Amino acid sequence: MKKILVVALAATLVLGALAPAQAKKKKKHRKPTVTSVDQKFFMRRDDCGGDADNTRLSLLDGPDTACWFVDAGIAYEAIDQAAGAGAPFDSSVLWEQYPAADGVPLTLDTSRPITGEITLYGGDCVQDPACSPAGLTAGQATFRVRVIGTVAGEDKELGTFEDTFTSTPGSTHTSKVSIQVDPSFDKVTFEALRLEVFKGGEAYGPGGIEYDSPASFLAIPSWIAG
Repeated sequence: MKKILVVALAATLVLGALAPAQAKKKKKHRKPTVTSVDQKFFMRRDDCGGDADNTRLSLLDGPDTACWFVDAGIAYEAIDQAAGAGAPFDSSVLWEQYPAADGVPLTLDTSRPITGEITLYGGDCVQDPACSPAGLTAGQATFRVRVIGTVAGEDKELGTFEDTFTSTPGSTHTSKVSIQVDPSFDKVTFEALRLEVFKGGEAYGPGGIEYDSPASFLAIPSWIAG
């Protein structure tokens, strides 16, 4: 009987000594995988200049309201150049702003450029409301794009794009956007993002952006944890 007690006591002591050692072993946690995807942001618009205009970028597409600006083109260009020369004009209001309504915060992957397709359309008549959109489109148009990100409350320009093309009455043109972002922004998380566009050049128009057929969009390379 004494031998049995001694053996049992020894086994208890051995197990007691092993327990703390086993407790010290930490479980290995798998590192979360991070992959790069092109997040597609659609240009959206609910109204044309009214209280419900709500220009924005969204990961969700849907039906939108077209909006035609008669002064786009040479008039916009003249105002912008005058402002640059010191005239008391605020040409920034001529840049249409599309802030991201969803899909942010966003962590950039700068190994690939921001790409996209934005389709512009022009008018082919001069009477309103007899035909729509009003305004004759013709000449050498210049379309400018810039992408702005906000980090720690400060706006950072991520890049710009410019496309010059010949516009003719009733024509459409798709600008194939490509913006190579500075590598210093790689893996930087932006709490807000917006697209700004400007329709200028030595042309009358084109004053409209097509949102539905085809959809205009940006594809932004982003790091996604999964």
